[in-house]
Amino acid sequence: DGPSLVDKTELMEKLKQVHNEHQTKMEEYDRLYETHSKLNQELQLKHQALDAFKETVIVFKEQMELHRRHHGDVPVQELQKLGENYELLKSRWLSIQESKQALEIDINKKTVLNRSLISDMNSLRPEIKRLHKHREQIRKLLQENGISMEHLDDILENQPSQGSEPGRNNVKSMNLWYVEVSRHDAENLLRNQRDGTFLIRKRDDPSDPSSKNALSIVCNGIVGHCKIYQNNNGCYGFTEGNLDKSSLVELVDHYSRESLKEHNPTLDIRLLYPVFEGHDDNAGVYLHMQHD
Repeated sequence: DGPSLVDKTELMEKLKQVHNEHQTKMEEYDRLYETHSKLNQELQLKHQALDAFKETVIVFKEQMELHRRHHGDVPVQELQKLGENYELLKSRWLSIQESKQALEIDINKKTVLNRSLISDMNSLRPEIKRLHKHREQIRKLLQENGISMEHLDDILENQPSQGSEPGRNNVKSMNLWYVEVSRHDAENLLRNQRDGTFLIRKRDDPSDPSSKNALSIVCNGIVGHCKIYQNNNGCYGFTEGNLDKSSLVELVDHYSRESLKEHNPTLDIRLLYPVFEGHDDNAGVYLHMQHD
């Protein structure tokens, strides 16, 4: 006959607990990923600087060798000046060598740290996957016993986040970014908005039933669009092979910290500003206008 009311209550509490654990691990992973990404960029710049140092060292060595070779060809009265020039070159060469060595030490330290971050992320992935699977099993069991997917989504979306940054709660307020508008109207809404301003809208394309929503976002002053896919378990994602977010709110929250470029190379941007941020009544007014 399925779980009793008490069992359902216990299952609901278990769902919240597993969801919170999953969110905490995801937030930890996101922080590691952000640090790793910044470190990668920093290392790239430092390697470029190291290459420049190596080239400079070669140039100075060639100059010093040239001085040594022509030492015997210089008139006696020029020897002192030549010697001073040589010492100046040598001093600069030694200084560049020291800077190069210090940079190499710094690169080595940061490379070790980066490997440690990658290792930590790799350790978190199976745990995140396990918690995600466990959460979906509980959701499925509750759905099979009469609790709607929408009700479960509402409960999970209202769960407090463990480590939210100040000002990031707005991305979790669905009424600030979910609007039932066409692609054309979405572009009008987002026109002249700052980069990172976004909304999510319904898609109605019978030929593409797996994508019922789409993201519209401003990037480099232009409005870009991404399909959002959803499977039968109510999980969302930007690619059909990676539907691992339990709700649109979780999807938005994740990509408020991570760039969309892996899904669309032209959208190297995060979901930063809900289209109705700071205008709580606008969403309702706009929707009302659409139905009049």
